[in-house]
Amino acid sequence: MEIFSQLMDHPPQVGDATPIICEVTPRTEKQLYDQGLRLLALAGFIRLRDNSYQPTLHPPRKIRVTGYLMWDDLHNDSETVGPKVKFVSTNKFHHPWRATAWEVHPILKLETVE
Repeated sequence: MEIFSQLMDHPPQVGDATPIICEVTPRTEKQLYDQGLRLLALAGFIRLRDNSYQPTLHPPRKIRVTGYLMWDDLHNDSETVGPKVKFVSTNKFHHPWRATAWEVHPILKLETVE
């Protein structure tokens, strides 16, 4: 999951802040589902397999994420990490695509914040 510092009602564009990466694992996905959490209901848009975006028809929601902090050294280079989107490539993916190599992995708890 890409978690943005501000509510986003549009896919990342040049100048937007880059997201923090938070990962749901198969084990925690079931726990979140059993708690009644539906990820699509929290996001204003989703990324499809071809990197295009589709609106969810839900307003983006502010959330609190709880989980383990993990350093992902495989994604720690200047083209991957940065504070703002510099460009969107022809494959529709924004660059840099993450704010930091730190991730929340796995997500253990998601809460909506009003």
